[in-house]
Amino acid sequence: MKQYEFSVVIATFNRPELCAAAVESVFASAGDRHNVQVIVVDDASDAPPPHFENPHVQLLKQDRNAGPGPARMRGIREADGPFVLILDDDDQLRTDAFATAAVRLAELDARRWLVAQFATSNAYPAQEFRTLTFDDYMCDRVQGDYTPVFHRERFLASDLAYPDTRIGGEHLLWWALSERIAIPTWHDVLIDVGSGAEERLTAIDSQVSRAREHLELAEETWRQFGVKLRREYPLQAVRVSLGGVTYAVLAGKRLRAFAFLANLRAPKQILIAAAVVVLPRKIVLNLFQRFRSRQRHSAK
Repeated sequence: MKQYEFSVVIATFNRPELCAAAVESVFASAGDRHNVQVIVVDDASDAPPPHFENPHVQLLKQDRNAGPGPARMRGIREADGPFVLILDDDDQLRTDAFATAAVRLAELDARRWLVAQFATSNAYPAQEFRTLTFDDYMCDRVQGDYTPVFHRERFLASDLAYPDTRIGGEHLLWWALSERIAIPTWHDVLIDVGSGAEERLTAIDSQVSRAREHLELAEETWRQFGVKLRREYPLQAVRVSLGGVTYAVLAGKRLRAFAFLANLRAPKQILIAAAVVVLPRKIVLNLFQRFRSRQRHSAK
């Protein structure tokens, strides 16, 4: 069997052209210097499969569309390389990605880490290197997106996994990982974040149209971390709860908003959430769009 230095897993859904470009960026980065395996997991797309110029691509197809989490986990399980890099289907690796990752990973204590992270082009790292803790995530010290490289054997031996939520919810994995063991994170940029996708999960229109799935993600977030958030990170508890209330209204599931209302303690917070529950959906939608737009503007 060929000995791979890295495996790259790409979960894709109805983006054949973008996925093909992502794959080409992997081989361009690997060149003749790195033995790299590429596994594309098609999440039951309706579109024709991607066409790959390089024949050495393993294409797997899910039986049903279940979201990126199960697709990524299948790719990780099928991988042969000791290290597995996750690449989104609309992003591209930089030409020095594998060379940089190889040097950085060699600096780690091989007995301890489960996953390492590297910056993407839209990350804002405060330091050249940092081991991220749960507290870092709760206190907003992690700005922008980072790409993970898993120690495959050790990660699969743990009880951790990407969540089964339909819209990703990667934060559930990062929170669980950082709660257990700090995540080594470098400022080195391995990936250029793409802008060619017609729909990104973070887009306002997507959040509205998929409000039910965002509601389910908020419910799962509270199920896993609600007690800890309420006890140690009340600001995050309020964010999750208000988000759950809003998505419940946008999804037409107002009764499910009351579970989040019960999580709030301060009178002002309860009043705001209760107002969202009783307001007409059209008004809540308008307020949500304005709030998200201000967030985007302030982040630039």
